Order: sequence, then C-alpha cells, then structure tokens
Amino acid sequence: MLPIGDENLGRRRPIVNYALIGTCIAVFALQGLALGDSEAFVRTWGLVPARLLDDGPFAAYTLITHMFLHGNLLHIGGNMLFLWVFGDNIEDEFGHIPYLLFYLGTGVLAGLASVALRSTSDVPGIGASGAISGVLGA
Repeated sequence: MLPIGDENLGRRRPIVNYALIGTCIAVFALQGLALGDSEAFVRTWGLVPARLLDDGPFAAYTLITHMFLHGNLLHIGGNMLFLWVFGDNIEDEFGHIPYLLFYLGTGVLAGLASVALRSTSDVPGIGASGAISGVLGA
C-alpha cells in the first residue's frame, strides 16, 4: 500500500522537506551524469562500512552523503513519495531546523547501525530510507 497524500493543516511551509527532496533529486541526476562511471560516484559518496572503519574521520562524511544517493528510479521515487507525504507534517510539528537535525540524525544513526551489522563489507550503502524511517517513526 502506497500513500498518495494526507491532510495538511500545517502552519509552516515545509521548506526543509522541499529542500531535502530537491537535493535528493539533484544528486540522483548527478549520479546519472557521473561521466559514465556512476559506480565510482557511489563508491566515493556511499557509505562503505569497511572504509569508514579503516579511514575513520576521513570517511565520516559518507554518514551524511549516503542519504542523498539512490540506486534507481524506483528507489528514489519510493523514498521521495514517503518523504513528501509524511515529512511536511513532522517539519510542521518540530520546526525547520529541528526537523533538519532530526532527519540528518536519524540518517546517521541508520548508517551507523548498517556499519555495525556489516562492518567488513566493501559494498556501499545508499539511500534515504534510514532517515525516512525516522520521520515515519516520529
């Protein structure tokens, strides 16, 4: 079952939610334009547990960047649909900056959980699913 909308009685325009969706779409477009080497782009910016554990602070940026990468149209479409339907309500409730910090924080926590569960993997983890799961939980 896919959500197609909700009743928005919010007081605030969800500018952070719009910005997150726009950023994910822009990064997905950049992935497609990665000079024919999308795999290298994903390996550089995706969350690779073994690299994070080996390089530590030098790879910590991937705890954030992995949230903006997606594997295909279905992946980004599903994630952005759920963010579109539910994110605006949470942003309205939390406020703009707290919502952004919450979104990024739950994405980082999901990334750390992924690293803990597959610490020796050299396969990049990508997607906003962890952060969006936090939004759904809220």
